[in-house]
Amino acid sequence: MPSIKKNNTYYDSFETFNESKKELTLDDYLGEKYYKDIMIENHNNEFTLKFEKKIKEIYLKYYYNYKYYGFLENDEFGYYDLFNIIYDNIKIKYDISIFQDDKKL
Repeated sequence: MPSIKKNNTYYDSFETFNESKKELTLDDYLGEKYYKDIMIENHNNEFTLKFEKKIKEIYLKYYYNYKYYGFLENDEFGYYDLFNIIYDNIKIKYDISIFQDDKKL
């Protein structure tokens, strides 16, 4: 059976590699660009699913109440601007359980 190389370590099988994933820490995953990108994408998806509708409702409330008073009158992108401002200013909560639960990652 061919060996698997991950993080400069060779494993005899996927089972051995999957067992070793349980010992890895957040810093281990953040040290690898591939895993860090997956965690950021996962966080982005979860944030969007959880908060997009709420942010849109807040935006529309203020847009319709204040659009003729200068506030938001030149808004080109709708609630996406507000969504991006909020997303860019939150702390990312990385979730390593996605790797431990999924045997393919």
